[in-house]
Amino acid sequence: LRRTGLPLEPTRVITMPDQDVDLTPGNTFQAADAGLLSIAGLTTAADQMIYTTGSNTYAVTPLTSAGRALIDDSDAAAQRTTLGLGSIATQASSSVSITGGTITGITDMAVADGGTGASTLTDGGILLGSGTGAITPMAVLAKGSIVVGDGVTDPVALAVGTNGQVLTADSAEASGVKWATGGGAGGRQAEEGCAVSFNQGQIYGTGGTRHKSDGGYARARPGADRGGDCRRPKGS
Repeated sequence: LRRTGLPLEPTRVITMPDQDVDLTPGNTFQAADAGLLSIAGLTTAADQMIYTTGSNTYAVTPLTSAGRALIDDSDAAAQRTTLGLGSIATQASSSVSITGGTITGITDMAVADGGTGASTLTDGGILLGSGTGAITPMAVLAKGSIVVGDGVTDPVALAVGTNGQVLTADSAEASGVKWATGGGAGGRQAEEGCAVSFNQGQIYGTGGTRHKSDGGYARARPGADRGGDCRRPKGS
């Protein structure tokens, strides 16, 4: 410090402690500080806070009312209440228990996670599994159609046969079955227990004996051929 207005004396340097020094009545001064200089250089605004980016280096960042409501909570439980979180927020991801409510907005949940892997399914269609792939629906079956498999690929729909046909096993068919005309030889079916054959309108017993028609019916006589009558309707 240099005294003025007094007789000249050599300049003297006075070393002061690092603290506020009151040099003028009513005024207080702070010693120079790098952190304070950094803060002094900031431009602040509403809903902003000051934070450090390094030693004695400060910056500003937004701090909304929602953020202030969260950071003023005393503990995590209070913060969960502020955020509106329930008990599920404290459960481990590997052990979650859901006891109520509904889950929406999930698209195509994988089969491995308990879903179908599909967004939509055909109304009335039969669902086919595809391993871990998405479930695939069959088209709606036509009237009388049935589902048959070949033991290798997906089942397919077998269209209904014509009137009078029956479903018959046939190993030559890819599905192993087919619709075929029912009955015995020549397309005619004898009554249960009637061991006969038809040939050009004639009826034969098991012994090969030919029997004439009787009023539109062919009768097999009791004897070696069979033990009773065997009849077929007229025109059959």
